[in-house]
Amino acid sequence: MKFGIWGLEFNLFMDLYQSQNGNKQNSLWPRLKLYLFFGAIGLLMIGGLYALIFSQIFQVKVQISGLQRLTEDRFFHDFATAVFQNRLKGFLGFNNYFTWPSNIKLKNPLVASVDIDKRLLEKKILVKVEERQSYGIWCGGMPHPTSYISHSSCYWFDKGGVLFEEAPVPEGHLILRIDSDLETIPMLGELAVSAEFYANIDKIFKFFSETGLPIDSYVLKNDLQEFRAQVKDSPEIRFSLRFDVKNSLDALELLMQKGDWKKSNYVDLTVENRVYIQ
Repeated sequence: MKFGIWGLEFNLFMDLYQSQNGNKQNSLWPRLKLYLFFGAIGLLMIGGLYALIFSQIFQVKVQISGLQRLTEDRFFHDFATAVFQNRLKGFLGFNNYFTWPSNIKLKNPLVASVDIDKRLLEKKILVKVEERQSYGIWCGGMPHPTSYISHSSCYWFDKGGVLFEEAPVPEGHLILRIDSDLETIPMLGELAVSAEFYANIDKIFKFFSETGLPIDSYVLKNDLQEFRAQVKDSPEIRFSLRFDVKNSLDALELLMQKGDWKKSNYVDLTVENRVYIQ
């Protein structure tokens, strides 16, 4: 009888042990799967990082076109300034595919645009740089306080009215020149005047270019918001920049057809839809 009781107690003990052991195994298996999962992810990340940095798969050759005044060294310096603020890209270097963005705007005033064509299969990065082209010279005013220029009073501007480079003081009338009474010239890379004002100024340029009238000088009176053109051996013509000059130019064209306007001292078109001759 005792043996039977001991046998029952032994069986109960074994059942309890096996139950506890099974519970431990059941609780360890999910943890083990989790560790294996994160371990695999870690290995993949390490492998991907190795391929990104050290493998030749993402190494590319950079080809730059369109540089005229700007050197390749200067371009790469400006590119690094703009892109390598990201430490990973700085670590990857210029010849890694992932360093190059699809588009970028450089702060160098000489650069109008940068087009980047990324070709991983060909292991190439084709960079096309468009430099600003000289349209005229803007003179007058002191350099902007934060500008690195400290002495020049004349600057090249492009067709869009953006100042981008120091210029010599022009003589004669072969180069388009604007004299401005602005106290401070904007920073290089910025519009010389507001976009609205420059749109009117450009229309005036085109008008006189198409009519063939020789211009001795163009003057911007910023305080008056006026733009003046001194026609050679003819009166000064005054425009307002506060409104679209199209109607003023149409009125001037009609006036020019009459022929007697050249006897006046100046033609005033600063009042909208009005023409005053002095």
